[in-house]
Amino acid sequence: MLLIHIAKQTNRLDYILKFIFKDILQMDFRITVRADEFISHKDAKLSYGEDPLCDELFIKSTSLLFSDGIAAQNLQPASESEEFYIFPTYSNASCFQFDMFAASFYLVARYEEYLPNIHDIHQRYHFENSLLHQYKCLKKPLIDIWALRLKKLLKQKYPELVIPERQFQFIPTFDIDNAYAYKHRGFPITVLKLASALANGRLNIALRQIKVLLGVSKDPFDTYDFLIESFRKYNLKAIIFILFADHYKGCDKNISSRNRKFRKLIKYLEKHAVIGIHPSYASFLNPQIFQKEIQDLEVVLEKPVQYNRFHFIRFKLPDSYDKLIQNNILHDYSMGYPSENGFRAGTCTPFYYYDLINDCETELQVHPFAMMDATLHYYMKLSPQSAFFAFKEMIDEVKSVNGTFYCIWHNESLCEYFSWKGWKEVYEQVMEYGTKS
Repeated sequence: MLLIHIAKQTNRLDYILKFIFKDILQMDFRITVRADEFISHKDAKLSYGEDPLCDELFIKSTSLLFSDGIAAQNLQPASESEEFYIFPTYSNASCFQFDMFAASFYLVARYEEYLPNIHDIHQRYHFENSLLHQYKCLKKPLIDIWALRLKKLLKQKYPELVIPERQFQFIPTFDIDNAYAYKHRGFPITVLKLASALANGRLNIALRQIKVLLGVSKDPFDTYDFLIESFRKYNLKAIIFILFADHYKGCDKNISSRNRKFRKLIKYLEKHAVIGIHPSYASFLNPQIFQKEIQDLEVVLEKPVQYNRFHFIRFKLPDSYDKLIQNNILHDYSMGYPSENGFRAGTCTPFYYYDLINDCETELQVHPFAMMDATLHYYMKLSPQSAFFAFKEMIDEVKSVNGTFYCIWHNESLCEYFSWKGWKEVYEQVMEYGTKS
């Protein structure tokens, strides 16, 4: 077991030590503030502070983890020998040239998102504000990389120290924003869609809609049997997030939550995957709408909803995460960017949300995603072939640190109609590559 000496115990320091050593390195450790106990300890040890105490492995500290409140930080970002870091310490005694614990905390606690910044048109934190994007590190799970470097240093100094190897995990997740393209839409919306197709001369689309409504053809977005078969084929632990709103407007265009056929579909999907809530665009910072959508889905599932991903990745810290906690949501899968690939929190390892306002760890576990089909298609405008290579590159990054690769797919992106032709094959290729040993 590793003994870690710190001069002062704080919530921030406890949190990041647990994340680095327990969650990423999956090793046993113990913390002490007693110098005499630490010095007399004969086995592996690490100190974090101003100066080393004896001949241990040492990391020099900065002030972030010993302070409270939220204020602009003197990050002094630098990149040397292809290594990026913040909070430099310039200590010859330290095994890192920067405070890796402060740097990791700053990223995983999303400290920068609490500071003044510019939002996009959907009131979301924009990836261009991100320090990692600005220094071209967004596509690297930096915290995991730093942790593995620390592991190597520990093993070099203490060969007898047992540090297990964690296993790479591949977990695809799915959003149902539009359960069906044409079915169960209700008379007004159905007529409007048909009239729009005819008015714009899209006769093939109008004909397809008529065939679906007559029961001659399958609805394009009804890709559920294919999805479920893929879960079996690749032995996937899939999670499906349902947009379950009682309105149809703006960015919320799913089937009404009151529709019995839609509810029947949800019960069918629940037999094959974990079901979570996909709060509507309109629920953003609206606690009444948000709570109602959760409660309505719980009625269908006949059990509490514990999984969440915000529609349009539209959330704001700390308000949105506080709202999840207030509604007893235990897992969130929204930590990523809608318009860019990468690791928003600097890690590919699930972590617990740290409430910077109250300066404490919470019970809400955050599962960061790295890629989304819509990002590659709508924002980056990649061809199906280029999209697969983008997936492959990012999966390789996560495999290199034995992390967890989360990605987002939509039922409609597998339809082989509209602009999604060729993406079903991309999905198969990604599943095959992600699940192979």
